[in-house]
Order: sequence, then C-alpha cells, then structure tokens
Amino acid sequence: MTGRTFDRRLLVLALLPLAIYALVYIVIDRARPTGLEFAIIDPAEFAKVAAAEGQLRYYWLSAFVLLAAVSLAVAASAAMSLYRDAPRRDRGIIFGLVSLAAVAVVGSEVMGVAARWYTYLGEGLFETIFSQITVGADGDLTLLQAFKIGQEVIKGSAAVALLLLTAGLIVTLTRPPADASFKARAQHIAAAALRQRTYLQHAALVYVFAMLSMLAWMYWPSPFLASDAVRNDYKDLVMGAAILQGTAFSLGVAAIYLPPALLLRHRSTMLTSNIDPDTELDPETEAAIEPLSVHPFDQFRQVAVMMMPVMVSLLPAVKDLWGVAV
Repeated sequence: MTGRTFDRRLLVLALLPLAIYALVYIVIDRARPTGLEFAIIDPAEFAKVAAAEGQLRYYWLSAFVLLAAVSLAVAASAAMSLYRDAPRRDRGIIFGLVSLAAVAVVGSEVMGVAARWYTYLGEGLFETIFSQITVGADGDLTLLQAFKIGQEVIKGSAAVALLLLTAGLIVTLTRPPADASFKARAQHIAAAALRQRTYLQHAALVYVFAMLSMLAWMYWPSPFLASDAVRNDYKDLVMGAAILQGTAFSLGVAAIYLPPALLLRHRSTMLTSNIDPDTELDPETEAAIEPLSVHPFDQFRQVAVMMMPVMVSLLPAVKDLWGVAV
C-alpha cells in the first residue's frame, strides 16, 4: 500500500454525475408536461376509499424503508472501501469534497430548490388530496407533509451513497508505486477493475430501489380519481413519467461508472501494448495479464447493469401491453 499515488485532478470526473443531476432538474424538468388536471371525488367521500389509500400508502412506506436501508448499507460499505483505498494524504480532501457535495444536494432537497416530482403528475393533485388527510394521534401532520419528509430522507440517503460510490470509483485510479514490477502493476489494475464492477452493481442497486420507490408512490392518488377513465389517463401519464425517470437513473449509473472505467481500461491497454503477440510469455506473466483481457460477455453484463433502472421503469408498460399483473 506504501508508495501509491493519486492524481487529485481526477476528482473533476465527479462533475459528470453532478451534471446529470443538474440536467434532470434543470433541463428535463422544464420539458415535462405541466398544467395537467385530473378530476377527483368529493372530499366528503374520501373515507370511502380509505382502505385502498392505506394499501397504497403501505406500498410506498415499505419501498421508502427499503431504499433508505439499501442506501445506508451501500454508503457504509463505500465509505469503508474509500478510506481503505485512498492514499492517506488524500483522504481528507476526498472525504471533505464528498461531505460538501452531500450537504449541497441534501440542502437543495430540504429547501425545496428542486421541484417535487409529484408536481408533474397533475396540477395540485397531491396537494389537494393529501393536505386534507392528517396522520398521528394529534392530527398535526398532514399526509403530504409526512410524504415530503419521507422523500427528503430517501433522497438524502441515496445521494450520500451515490456520492461515496463516485468517489470510490475515482480512487480506483490510484497508481501503484513507480518501481512496481510488471506483475504488480497488472495485479493492481485487475484488482481496481474488480472493485469498479462492484461499485457499478451497488450504484445500479440504489437506483433500482429508487425507481421502485417512485413507482410505489406514483399510483397513490388513484383511489381518489373521479372515474375509471380518469384513472386510465393518470396511469398513462405515470407510465411516461416512470420511463423518463428510469432513463435518467440509467444515465446516472453510466455517468458514475464509465469515466473511471474507461481511464482504467486505457491504462490496461498501455501496460500490455509493448508485449509482442508472437513472444512466448512465462507462466507468471501470462497469469498476471489474463485478468486484463476484455471479455465481450463481461461488457454486455456491465451494460445490462447500467440499464437496470430503465428496465424496472418499464414495469407499468409490461402490465399495459401484456396484461401481466405487476
């Protein structure tokens, strides 16, 4: 572990995932349909659909708890790996930048800088319905307020996990000691590539549970809609919104993983480029470079992992097209 070096300029790679985050909130949000209205039942009849609403509330509560648990577990694992892998002299600045970015993201959510996603699912729909229903023994908290608190918790925990994973991926680009042997450098790159794939899977896992939590709450207003025709229109809107969000989440996974992965692949290529294909290698050298080989199936698997969020977002479309119960 002694003598490893990390180029701090590589930390600018973290700007790409943050740019995707800004793209979703600044550019894509402006293109979403607004001003949509859905007729709801009379508030005096809300009690008649309380059981159906309660069932859907249990769905998103369960999804929120799962997402928070997964995010915290991934964050803890990524933080420990980051502390282990980062050179001692660089730990302070890396963890400092991660903390600063986490505070900025969580603060923007709490302060309401970014628009709530539910605002695009009908003009005032969530506010009209769930601000009239209270929870708790004293009834001093509306369902909408409780929902907002839950969203802030899951968004904050997911953001922390993803920021730590981003930093972990960048730190895999730490170089071995300058006097390291060919075998040691090859083993270093192979170990770094393995850690990158693990981080990729963890990032996709967080985004998949984030997508599932969104699907769980998007259907929450359904029992309060005025008719089956209105509910069908609302479900169509949810389907489109879910696919867009799944696409953004898959882009987020790719933005986190691809820049460090491509740089590491370049280093691997440079390391082996001077080996003559016609030269017979000794068993030790062959064993060192074998893990650096590019396998098409591995590449396909990595692409599939990056596409998992958008594939999960297609679940409503699967139900609509084939009548499969989802």
